[in-house]
Amino acid sequence: PTKGSNNYSKIYKIKKFMEILIANFQKNYKFGRYGSIDETMVKFKGRSSFKQYLPAKPIKRGYKIWCLCDSLTGYLFNCRIYFGKEDVVDKETLLGERVVLSLIDGHDFEGKHLYFDNFFTSLSLLEKLKLQRISATGTIRADRIGIRSQFTLKEKMERGECKSIVTSNSVVFKWMDTKHVFLASNDSQNTGIVRISRRLKN
Repeated sequence: PTKGSNNYSKIYKIKKFMEILIANFQKNYKFGRYGSIDETMVKFKGRSSFKQYLPAKPIKRGYKIWCLCDSLTGYLFNCRIYFGKEDVVDKETLLGERVVLSLIDGHDFEGKHLYFDNFFTSLSLLEKLKLQRISATGTIRADRIGIRSQFTLKEKMERGECKSIVTSNSVVFKWMDTKHVFLASNDSQNTGIVRISRRLKN
C-alpha cells in the first residue's frame, strides 16, 4: 500500500500476522483480576523509521512495544508497537493515557485493577478508568495537572511515612523512601496502595 492510503502501515508485512497472534493470545486466556501496563524493547540496530533510542534502558536501540500483561502470571494479553510521534486530534491527552485506553479498548475490564508507572499515570486517566469501573494505581509525576504544588514540596519525613490528599476521583500519596515517591489511585479501598507498600517494605 502507498504511504498515506487508508490501509498503509509501517509494519504492513507482518501486520496481519500480529493481529492473528494477539487475537489468539486473547481467545485462549482468561485475564485475571490484576493487570500491568508497561513498555518493552526488542533489540534492533538496523535501519528503521520507528527504531527508538533509549540511553537509560538496558536495551538502548530497538523497537518499543507497549504491553498489557496479567500481573500474576506475566501473560501477554495485548500489545502495540510504538511508531514514534503521532498526529492526534486531542493534543491535550498524554501519550501514556492514550496507550492505556487503547490497550484495554474492546475488552471488559470492569472490576479489575490495573498498575502502571509514572509515564502512564495521570489524574485524568484515573478518572476515565473510574467511570468504566476499573481500579488503577501507579506512581505519578509530581508535576502532573491536578496535584496541588504545595503537597509536592520537599519536607522532612521518616522513611516509610506516608501522607495523602484527595483530588477529583483519586487519592494522591506522598511516601518517603530515600526520597519522596508519589503514587495515585482511584481505588476507594486503596487496596492497590496496600499491595505496593507491602512490596516496597519487602
